Amino acid sequence: MCAFVTGLLLLVATALGGEASEAPSAVVFVPDPPPKVDGTLDRFRHLAGWRSLDQAAQVVFGRERWRDAADLSGRAILAWDTEHLYLAAQVKDDAVQQAHYGGELWRGDHVILMLDLPRQPAGARDKTKVIQIGLSPGNFQHGPEGIVAEAFQWSPASGAVPGIRVAAARTAGGYQIEAAIPWNALGVQRAEEGLTFGADIILSDSDDNPPQQQTLMSLLTSSWSLRNPDRLMEMALGSADGKIDPSKLQSTFEPVTGEPIRVKPGGSITFTIPADVAGEVAELVVRYRLEHKKIAGGTHAMALEINGQTLDLERVRNRLARFEMGTLDLASWANTGWFACYAPDFEPADAFSPYAVKGINPYELRFDVRGLWQADQENRVTIRHTRGDRVQHDLVVELGISQRLTPKLTPPPRRPAPTGPLARIEPAGPAKPDYTWRILQGGALEIKLADRQWIVESSYSTLTPGWARLLAEPDGKEWKQLQIDGQQVLAQAEHFRLERRITQHDDHVQVVDRLTNLSDQDLPVMVRHQAAIGQGVRQVYVAGAPVDSPTYYIDAGSAPTSLAVYDRCALGFVSEDDVLRAQGHTFVDNSTIGINNRHLVLVQGRTLELEFSIYPVDSADPFAFVNRIRRNWGTNFTIPGSFCFVAPRAAMENYTVEQLDDYIHNKSAYFVSTTIPRYKPGVWAHGTAIRLASDIETHQQFIEKIKSAAPHSKTLFYYHTFISVGPDDGQRFAQDILRRPDGTQADYRSPVYPLFVPRAGSAFAREMDALIDFRFDVLGVEGIYWDEMEYSAYTYDYSDAYWDGVSADIDPKTHRIRRKISNVPLATQSWRIATAKRILDRGELVANGQPLTRSMTQLHFPRFVETGSMSSLYKAQLYCPVALGDHLTERNAVDCYQNMVKALNYGALYYWYYFLITADQPTLTQHMFPTTPIELGHGYIIAQERILTNRSGLFGWGDGSRFEAFVYDERGRLTDKVQVPVVEQDGKTYAEVRIPEGYAVAIIRR
Repeated sequence: MCAFVTGLLLLVATALGGEASEAPSAVVFVPDPPPKVDGTLDRFRHLAGWRSLDQAAQVVFGRERWRDAADLSGRAILAWDTEHLYLAAQVKDDAVQQAHYGGELWRGDHVILMLDLPRQPAGARDKTKVIQIGLSPGNFQHGPEGIVAEAFQWSPASGAVPGIRVAAARTAGGYQIEAAIPWNALGVQRAEEGLTFGADIILSDSDDNPPQQQTLMSLLTSSWSLRNPDRLMEMALGSADGKIDPSKLQSTFEPVTGEPIRVKPGGSITFTIPADVAGEVAELVVRYRLEHKKIAGGTHAMALEINGQTLDLERVRNRLARFEMGTLDLASWANTGWFACYAPDFEPADAFSPYAVKGINPYELRFDVRGLWQADQENRVTIRHTRGDRVQHDLVVELGISQRLTPKLTPPPRRPAPTGPLARIEPAGPAKPDYTWRILQGGALEIKLADRQWIVESSYSTLTPGWARLLAEPDGKEWKQLQIDGQQVLAQAEHFRLERRITQHDDHVQVVDRLTNLSDQDLPVMVRHQAAIGQGVRQVYVAGAPVDSPTYYIDAGSAPTSLAVYDRCALGFVSEDDVLRAQGHTFVDNSTIGINNRHLVLVQGRTLELEFSIYPVDSADPFAFVNRIRRNWGTNFTIPGSFCFVAPRAAMENYTVEQLDDYIHNKSAYFVSTTIPRYKPGVWAHGTAIRLASDIETHQQFIEKIKSAAPHSKTLFYYHTFISVGPDDGQRFAQDILRRPDGTQADYRSPVYPLFVPRAGSAFAREMDALIDFRFDVLGVEGIYWDEMEYSAYTYDYSDAYWDGVSADIDPKTHRIRRKISNVPLATQSWRIATAKRILDRGELVANGQPLTRSMTQLHFPRFVETGSMSSLYKAQLYCPVALGDHLTERNAVDCYQNMVKALNYGALYYWYYFLITADQPTLTQHMFPTTPIELGHGYIIAQERILTNRSGLFGWGDGSRFEAFVYDERGRLTDKVQVPVVEQDGKTYAEVRIPEGYAVAIIRR
């Protein structure tokens, strides 16, 4: 007891030494694929958590020398995954200069990252422990004068940062820079959601001659002091949607006793905190368990009091009334106290243990003690072991206090089933909005719909450097000739000719630009198509996703769209051809939306066609835009069945044939894919290593076992065509190595998994072809699961061994080619298409990732997207709307069902992911396939065979079709408590669906 009081007094003194902290800001998680770190910032642009540095108050050093935002400003973001902490920044700087490197890079323009990691307790923070890393963009030159982008750490140690990757790119108004910092270089062995730390990102400007640090601009406005840990922003590793789960916050709590407190069954212990050290406390933190040799269940066994007042559900911050342990639904609090788990320590159960607890830390309680805690009087804390009658295990307790109040968990309210009139939901069919268009004198397009008018302008970069533009009025700056001839625009600049052909369709305007290189060199031509969206915009969507930021760019060949929605109509852009989809960005830029391509090269003497479409939409529903594109692209093809993974070794050892049949049957899996075997301990057998895998025989036996257990299913084998880990692959395929801008071989998160480029006719592509035959002929599978079919980690290859013929890194200021690069999806497309057709000739094919080009889109087979962030489904809406379950959060079949329901919010279906999750009975996927989509909608998908919905309404096919309905409750089980009657209106039949939130209905067409 004496040791406890001494420790508690020290903690009180420490906690009260600093200012109270606000709730931490989230650092967004980056789901697969990992960022490329090539200076483009493409993987970061759509993430939540960007912060602006553009106010005078943020200039913390040299404010008298700061002129305006053009002089120095920007925006920055921190992000993370299990391997790296990422920083990305867009910097505006009217005079970028960096002539220094290493420890002297501070003399030139750079970005500083400050970290207090992990967060030191308030009042006991040591500035010598603050990490200070400088990131230099280099000078963007090649050859002997070039200074590459790099990093240098000044504190706590001085020198290079082990394993860090830095890349930068020059922009018209400054530069952009990104870095991937390995967690182990920051002293973190395992990065997990909830890790808290202090951070600041600082922009440094050096405009003087000779260069020296002139201005510093911080995320924060507090008084500047170098490496001051108390001024840093409180941050925590969050989820992929940019939110922090309060139950996962990792505080700076440390046990306040040398040994944990032990309370005997039926006993109690009371501690008194003297008035002179109590101080202000907002929260009492209690860690507790019932001592047991292994993790087991638990029972309600602990009661707590402060100053005689019981701490119950009204006071707790990090618990709801009920929680789930495995398949059990348990009460957090009962008349015998708080539920306590049997465990040997405070490490949570394995996620797939029957004792795994979802959504909370089962060993921690956080209580709001405001009003109970006396700052100027003594405080008494009492702990009671309430189950001496039945439990003969000690209660083990650790205590802490905090001035920060944890955000309170609140149950999300569930909408009840509606009782009033219901909307009729049926296919809208082909659309023919009443719109008009014309070509204006300057070559721009005028589109009119209802009371809206838009001017669609186009710009093409020239070597002047300048822009040849198609505007409302003729622009004579760069065009030598401009002629309008009916539905065509003919124009010529100094180095290229433009022939534009415009075709009106029922629901869109098709624009085809033929660009011909007239020069004696390969010609860079950056292209931009845009429209001012004017007033009255309700929402802007870029790549399918709603965007609230005034500026947002993303390369999304799978969803190459930008859309402005008004009260009664919308205007959308779509990239159509292979090159524009693979290379281009869709964007919103303040008051404009459109398409932008910054990488295009016209080969000397070549003509290239680029195509985009403009959709005037007579609806404010973004799904109207989606469904019209799907219809025009012909992507409403049949998705034949559900999908699941199975791990061969685990299944061979743990499942009988009958149990394997149950596993597949309860997931309703038409496709059953094996996971990839190991090549050696800790290394997956990607690429050529599959032939060397130690357990390949296990896979052969397992495939036969699947065929025996589930002859109705199709067995697939894992295949990845960019990663190869064979022992001599680097030498064998030296010409096919995928290279970063600095010439090093790119990899997937780790050098253990190097990347290659399978181009048609290349040695690596031939080997990949042979490995497909190996899967069919040796392993005996019935199909292939193709992981990351379009590219892996890097969309551009900086190798000098080949060129894709259309791509380059183009200087945005000089409009000249800096260096030729290759777009991986374009460079590998012809081989991937031929290979996909060859697989389909032999059996089944399922792929991860949506097509990034029109040519790939025209080939139809199931392709899903990973849903570490559910919003990834926006990128699946134009081709194959299927979500792969989220292995980051799914821990049981109920989790999976709830994600099936969430996927329907995007008009998407669901494939099972994690092989360790079993289902005890079939759920919604048994009524999900086959599906041939007709139209997608908010919360539903209408297909020829069925309608799936997670919301209420009158659903039908617009005819007299009869149906059978199956209702699933909030836990994914069939229920007959909710009926779906047939309703007839206007000679049509409808299913009257009235369901509460969390339910789903499958309406099967007869």
